Amino acid sequence: TIGILPNRITYNSLIDTCVKTKKMLIAWKFYEEMQRSEITPDNFTYSILINGVKSNNTSKDELLRTLQLLDSIKDNASFKPDEILYNSLMDACVKFTEVDRALSLFAEMQARGVEPSSITYGILIKAYGKSNDLSRAFNVFELIKAKGLAINEVTYGCLLDACVKNDRIDLALNVVDKMKVDRITLNTILYTTLIKGFAKAGMLNEALNIFALMKESPKTAPNVITYNCILDACVKCENLPRAQEIFADMERTLTPDLITYSTIIKGFCKRGDIETAYRFLDTMLDRNIKPDEALVNLILEGCYTSGKVDLGMKIFAIMNDLRISPSNITYSILIKIYGQARKLQDALALIPAMKASGLRPSLIVYTNLVQICLTMRRFDKAVDIYERLRSEGVKCDHVLYEKLVKGAIAANRIDTAVELFASSNDERAFVSRELVQKLLKCVRESQIDGRADWVRYIEESSNTQAPGRFYVKRNGPNGPSHGPNFEESAPFRESSNKENVTRNIASGPPGLNRSKKEDYKKNAHKSEQFFAVEVEQKETPRRFIGKEITEPKVFIPQGDLPAPETMFPEARQSFINTKKKPAVTSNKENQENATSNVQPRGGNNNSGNSHLFKASTPSFTPMSFR
Repeated sequence: TIGILPNRITYNSLIDTCVKTKKMLIAWKFYEEMQRSEITPDNFTYSILINGVKSNNTSKDELLRTLQLLDSIKDNASFKPDEILYNSLMDACVKFTEVDRALSLFAEMQARGVEPSSITYGILIKAYGKSNDLSRAFNVFELIKAKGLAINEVTYGCLLDACVKNDRIDLALNVVDKMKVDRITLNTILYTTLIKGFAKAGMLNEALNIFALMKESPKTAPNVITYNCILDACVKCENLPRAQEIFADMERTLTPDLITYSTIIKGFCKRGDIETAYRFLDTMLDRNIKPDEALVNLILEGCYTSGKVDLGMKIFAIMNDLRISPSNITYSILIKIYGQARKLQDALALIPAMKASGLRPSLIVYTNLVQICLTMRRFDKAVDIYERLRSEGVKCDHVLYEKLVKGAIAANRIDTAVELFASSNDERAFVSRELVQKLLKCVRESQIDGRADWVRYIEESSNTQAPGRFYVKRNGPNGPSHGPNFEESAPFRESSNKENVTRNIASGPPGLNRSKKEDYKKNAHKSEQFFAVEVEQKETPRRFIGKEITEPKVFIPQGDLPAPETMFPEARQSFINTKKKPAVTSNKENQENATSNVQPRGGNNNSGNSHLFKASTPSFTPMSFR
């Protein structure tokens, strides 16, 4: 030792070095050592940690840890957060889709008398763009102008990104026109954002025009992110030959990364060319680029859909050699591959292997396992899996019950089929109406004990619980969604049907003892309550993605999104269809798609904002972006 103790500047420098070298765990250790040494962190310390959480591949847990830390000390008189600290916090929250926390921080910032800058408002634009509130994103932009704050390419970039995230390439082009009027030069980041927008709209030719324009000047040379975006556009439009050309062009000047390989591999897996996809995987392994679990799952799924069982086994072996931890999704796909190879014992052996590694098998894994048991006519094994689930307290869903009831009927186990049907009703995991009718027919033709009672129970269940209508799907696009013919179930709330439900649930399936019948009677109106809750969830609008929140009182002008000509008088009016994303197969088709004037997302429900949808169609040429 040299006898000089580290001070606050020393620790801040060490933490900053760790952040820049992506060593966040060591950064936190230095912070903890700093506290043990009774050296009080300052705003710079917290800003460094927050920027590390934002810029490194950290989890949301580390962000929440930082926020909790600041909450614990914000009442300290010596702690005086400044604009830079608030900007770092808000930006990190937006990155992890904690939009409500970002808005709360903005409100707290104003309450403390900290004056927001144009950077703060730019982050606010990103927050509203990420929460699909484009109207307020533009209102914030107008507020920046009203306050006389400087508007630079970063501010415009936030607004441009908000338009692209909300599939409004028409407004994005108006923003570009306004930038030209304000003499702001488009840089690589802004051009790349435009390419993202055209890619989302399925407009490959326009994206390629921007890409070609970027390559004309060294100041706007495409970077790795740009190449990844244009590759994604080619893959989405199913133009893999052009994607391969761009990939080869990229290799001459830049080094492809994991996203680059994942994008082009996705394209070949989507087309069913799994051999080419594997060659790209082999190339990235030769270049010491380690695939992640999502990419391996993508290739495994491609092996399954293409029937390449041996290749699938080889990919899984590579995954183990690279020590990539498989997830429930990985095992679910692997079970399907074993099913193709008719290796039931190998598939069954995956369950204890998952548990041994500390991974709890999901219901989807068990459902796929049941399916291959039924495919191989091993109904006994399927029942064993079901009984194991019940013994472990796992609640089965309608997908699993549908498979089990069908399997029981196929195995001529009608007595087991009706018992499974009764269990599905108990757990409100209703099977489809078609299957109920098939089961009813089989019961009538069978010789099972209590046949008449079972027939009556199935008929009453079919009439009152509306199987095929009320169950909740497991994989909806926005989470749980309603079953088919949902609107037809509205009369279910009428009094006559309530009585039927009471009578049906109170009677229960045949063979119940008295206490069990009482349980059914107590639950007589749960079906109606279930329906009412689902309708409320379906009709309640959500301003922010994920959960309903109480919005803080922030001074932001309210109102609908103004017309493009109102926002930017100098800009031309433009409209591009952002809903339909056609596959590009030729230049002619691209030109037709680019000039189509179809009403965008929302249909006739946007009559209040009809001025948004009456603009003329622009002509896209590379020169228009100079």
